[in-house]
Amino acid sequence: MRSQEAAFKASRKPAKKPKQVVEQHPAATPQKIVKNASRNERRKAARRVASLLRAQKALEEAVAAEAPLDEPEPETKDA
Repeated sequence: MRSQEAAFKASRKPAKKPKQVVEQHPAATPQKIVKNASRNERRKAARRVASLLRAQKALEEAVAAEAPLDEPEPETKDA
């Protein structure tokens, strides 16, 4: 009788879920690492150049707004 009760209780327990195996992605090859590093360096240089160009453009606009070149300077009279 006890074995039947134990079997019944065991059957009423939820079944354990199987563990999901996470597949490992293949590691990057040395060639891929070098390729990514050089791409990162190019992007870094491009960002630096873009920021310098933006700064230069802002400086030129500030100088142009400060002293317009179209108007001639007033002449002083010598007496």
